Amino acid sequence: MSLAKRIASIPGEFVLGHELSKSVISEVFLCRFNNLNAVIKLDSLCAAGLAIDRQNEFMLLKKIQYLDIAPKALYVDPANGISIWEYVQGKEVIFHPAESKQSIRSLGKSLRTIHSIAIPEHSVDIFSNSMSLYHDLLEHTSDAHFLKKASNLYNELLRSAVDFIN
Repeated sequence: MSLAKRIASIPGEFVLGHELSKSVISEVFLCRFNNLNAVIKLDSLCAAGLAIDRQNEFMLLKKIQYLDIAPKALYVDPANGISIWEYVQGKEVIFHPAESKQSIRSLGKSLRTIHSIAIPEHSVDIFSNSMSLYHDLLEHTSDAHFLKKASNLYNELLRSAVDFIN
């Protein structure tokens, strides 16, 4: 489906802005959606072949919205590969040696908070699902050794009861 047709399928007021990034899987643009500054992700046909579940992703983002550590999910249309989030003004993070330990600790606490939330009923564990997908895609490539290292680390972290944050 053409970009114009995909955009026309979005309900409400929508104005496409400039492109932020482009990959084999998706394109990301700034936009205005119902009078809010927003970001739109348009999945390519390749994304459907990778079993990326945007509806599940949207539902999980809605579930953690109260934590105020993720962008507000505004709209999803998995059939057309469209996801829209509220734009969050930010700045590029530059780690300075004197501050990096505290910044990494803060990031770790935020990630721990996200990952300690119970997965909502009727949703898929996106991370575990992604690890399985990466395994299937990479197991017979020249990058298989990276996959093995990542899988070993993932499995070790699942087994570990150590509190890495404190």
